[in-house]
Amino acid sequence: MPAMRNKRMRHFAVLLLPLLIAPVPALAHPMPDTEIAVAYKEDGIGLTIHVSLSDLILAVPASAGLHDGPLTQSERESLASYFSEHIGIVTTSGSPLSVSIDNIRLERSEDAEVGHYEEVEVEASAAAVSGQDLILHYDGVLHQVANHRAIVRYADGTVIGIIRFSLAEKRAIPLKLHAP
Repeated sequence: MPAMRNKRMRHFAVLLLPLLIAPVPALAHPMPDTEIAVAYKEDGIGLTIHVSLSDLILAVPASAGLHDGPLTQSERESLASYFSEHIGIVTTSGSPLSVSIDNIRLERSEDAEVGHYEEVEVEASAAAVSGQDLILHYDGVLHQVANHRAIVRYADGTVIGIIRFSLAEKRAIPLKLHAP
């Protein structure tokens, strides 16, 4: 019996060895998380959201077909619907603002360190009183990929904070945006 077991183990090891030493293709993306740029404007607030296509596919499997070329009107509408459900802006008193999805596009690029990557860029806006502090609710991708984060910055690059998914609360934790 032990001789038979050793023979099986050697056979298994021989079959497994090529898989262990074979190169593994990497999914390249210049950032591991979603990035959100916040721009306060005279008439409201603007958001520019960059999310890796490979991460978006984990949250929205139907977006896997986006690799094939420019976004169609139907694909833009579908993505706009998804992001509309996952972006919210409220005043500090709790009044929700109407967020509009202004533009969505698929960007393909090359980075010297990570190679070819694809990401979805979403531009959104909401009318707000100038100088008003707001609260950003965002859980795009986070609701399906719990270790994903959204790094939120002002348009000048200053980090505001990071939105994470709380497993204990079963939701993404909102982030307060301080008006400049």
